[in-house]
Amino acid sequence: MVSLWLKNRQARTVSYPIILLLMNIGAGLLAPVLAVYFRESSLGFHEIGLIMSVFELSMFIFEIPTGVIADQWGRRISVLFCFGSFAVAGLVFYVSTDTAGFLLGSVLQGFGYTCISGALQAWVVDLLHETKKKDLIPSTILDGQQAKRGGFIVGSIIGGYLGMAYIRYNILMYTAINVAIFFYASISIKEKPKDVHEEREERKEYKRRGVFFMSRIPRSIGRSALILFMIAFFFESSAAPVEEFWTVYFAEVRGTSVVYLGWMLAISNALIVLFLKPATHFLKDRVSDKWFIPSVSVLTALSVLGIAVSAGWGMAAISFLTFRFLIGIYEPAFETRINDMIGSRHRATVLSLYNMAGSGGEVISVVGLGVAAEWWGMNSLFFICATGMIFTAFLYKGMIFLKENG
Repeated sequence: MVSLWLKNRQARTVSYPIILLLMNIGAGLLAPVLAVYFRESSLGFHEIGLIMSVFELSMFIFEIPTGVIADQWGRRISVLFCFGSFAVAGLVFYVSTDTAGFLLGSVLQGFGYTCISGALQAWVVDLLHETKKKDLIPSTILDGQQAKRGGFIVGSIIGGYLGMAYIRYNILMYTAINVAIFFYASISIKEKPKDVHEEREERKEYKRRGVFFMSRIPRSIGRSALILFMIAFFFESSAAPVEEFWTVYFAEVRGTSVVYLGWMLAISNALIVLFLKPATHFLKDRVSDKWFIPSVSVLTALSVLGIAVSAGWGMAAISFLTFRFLIGIYEPAFETRINDMIGSRHRATVLSLYNMAGSGGEVISVVGLGVAAEWWGMNSLFFICATGMIFTAFLYKGMIFLKENG
């Protein structure tokens, strides 16, 4: 671990997990208390639902434009926009007393998330390519995944403790953290401009490999990229309802106390922080690269089925913890695969495109499968989600087949 950290430091990528750690500490500060804060400001449940919907909608709207900005003007600018937007959103939340102000803060948060969703990872991947350390890309993305989960745990604990009596302190701390990250990112993120010859050679290389992300984006999606886009959509469509409804399932179907639900979430994040890398290496030693993502998809589907069919609460809880852990393995593996297929010129835009696909899948499936759960019961939701995950495994194998057979 220390040697890898030193390698990353030498490549100047240590700021990648640090930024994600601090960012998610800030997010964790608000997670336990923001809805409560809205209620204390005399907002009704329908108004809170509107604010949350606007947040998701703003991410969907701004995802591609901010990705284009990151590719055209620089990833550093986009990352700074992110934390500047977060800081302003915190101030807006702090001073607002009505729905309009909270809606503005929600839009600013959504815009901020889209500014960083593709840009930060695009920056670190390009930096590793430039410094001839592209073999560190998978482990660096894993570092980021662990940093995100660890930061959220810390932020949630602090936010939950302070929110009991000092709920407005959470918002001030959130604002201060994002101001601090803004200045840290402005110093630590450096970009090397590419010359015309380098971009021309990059286009030739990716065209030779059959991936067309080099020219205008509307013409840039080949068969493999289109299938990956579909995988992102369907996998997130399948995972999001489990993430959204598991608390309702355990509380209403399994009779679980809210206290235990909080511990389950904390334990699932802690397992990812502690064991993500060893577990990923363990699987990669036993499964070929071509089968890795499909295998994790199928294992994740089986864990979802386990939640529904387990006879007792304990096995259902273990199945849920396994599901969360496998999602932690799947996400960086899929992100690494996407980064392998795209060039630097449009990396942030394309990563944003995949994030938008996932967001669209989440919004559609949460609503649609919520209706299914109302009609046919909660267990039907898990069976449908598991089926979708298995379908993505077949999609991925289809992509490999097409690539190998022209």
